Amino acid sequence: MSVEAARPGNGPERARMRFVARLLAVGLAGAAMLAPSSAVAQDPAAATAAGNARSLSLSEALQLADRYNPQLRQVANDIDVAEGEQRAARAAYLPDLSASLGMNGNNTRTLTGTDEFGKPVRGEWRTFQSSSASQSLSTSLVLFDGGARERRVSAARAQVGAAEANLAGQRSQLRADVSAQYYRARNATTRIALEERLLEAAHEQLAATERRFSIAAASREDVLGAQADLATTEARLENARGDARKARLLLRQQLGLEDAVDLVLTDSVPRRPVDESLDADALVRRALATHPVLAAARARADAADRSASAARGVRWPSISATGGYSRSDQANDYGRFFDFAPNGAQGFSFGVRASLPVFDRFRTGATVTSADAQAEDAREAVRAERLRTEQEVRSAVIDVESARRGLTLAERAAALSRERVELARERYQAGATDFVQFQLVVRNAAEAERGELDARVQLAIAWVQLEQRVGGRLDAETDTGSGTGLDTTPPGGAA
Repeated sequence: MSVEAARPGNGPERARMRFVARLLAVGLAGAAMLAPSSAVAQDPAAATAAGNARSLSLSEALQLADRYNPQLRQVANDIDVAEGEQRAARAAYLPDLSASLGMNGNNTRTLTGTDEFGKPVRGEWRTFQSSSASQSLSTSLVLFDGGARERRVSAARAQVGAAEANLAGQRSQLRADVSAQYYRARNATTRIALEERLLEAAHEQLAATERRFSIAAASREDVLGAQADLATTEARLENARGDARKARLLLRQQLGLEDAVDLVLTDSVPRRPVDESLDADALVRRALATHPVLAAARARADAADRSASAARGVRWPSISATGGYSRSDQANDYGRFFDFAPNGAQGFSFGVRASLPVFDRFRTGATVTSADAQAEDAREAVRAERLRTEQEVRSAVIDVESARRGLTLAERAAALSRERVELARERYQAGATDFVQFQLVVRNAAEAERGELDARVQLAIAWVQLEQRVGGRLDAETDTGSGTGLDTTPPGGAA
């Protein structure tokens, strides 16, 4: 065998090396640019039987989370509590009504009696029995209480609004979390496809290195290096499969699903525009005007103000009207004990009562002071929420812009790495570089492709978080993703 025949740049060996390098480059590029219409890649554990797997789009995931997430359902129960308190506050305009039924029996034995002159005498034991029955119905109606009832009803109405806004805010946060986790799980599945292509390329590279070693064109060290790369790639593939399964488990927990059906995610991570400008000031104004969490804080502050006003109304006089009806009867035996219709005596009463607290040991003052302090705390909570909302919106804008730049740089790095692989292949075929350097270039290219995948999902998550901070979708007209935006559907509306 001549020296020229053994060179990697000559004959069939050069063609094999070109095939391997191109296979690697195409595999890396194909894994990073999976289109939404591509088949969903999944690991063998996820490729379950048809009856034990469920296809799930992002819009379906959001609907399931709205229906089954336990934390969201707990918050929804608060609306029922607030509405019950509102009904109780409105009932203060209705009269009180109470009814009573009483039956009494008495048995007395005595040795002492009185004679015909009324003087006490002692004689034989004597027993006296008696019974009585009484029924009454009474009512009262507050005519004037200084407007306290009206303010309590307004406070209860504001609490209902706060509970509804709180539910809307919780739903918005849940949808952002579900969308982000869906993207992470989908990215983990896409990572499996990338690692499978890298593993295929590693197998081809090992086969080519072994063929070159058989003709003395490569060293034993090169073969060991190719085998080590193959083992590393296999480990990465197993890790990617495990990460994908765990990501789907976490998604299923967020959805509130209790079955063991595996999820097959059908929507791809959307590609967000990297050159669209964001007006942070406009987004802050929108968030301050419409964000449900801020609306809930304002409603709670309004409720606290009205409760404080109702507490101050206790200092006004209270005027109420009363009325009642009663009937009763009694006997010298037990005959009236089970009498449900006594008619021995009947009567009714009515009246008007006015009361004014003059001195109650400072209880009213303490109540008013506490209510005023709670109202002031609620107003400060609104101010704190405004500051937090502005900070979070501006931070989210920064995160989106950083993620955009990161994706642009990651795409450029991946493209340059693919070109570098081709150049390194040619240098390796020409004998200008050794196998170790060539493999280092290949590894760096693989990391660049992984970085591009991660950068794309980070931009999608940053965009979802920005929408959540603002309180609604930002690209309802231009978004091409399937159900990726957030909404502020009021409680009780259609999902």
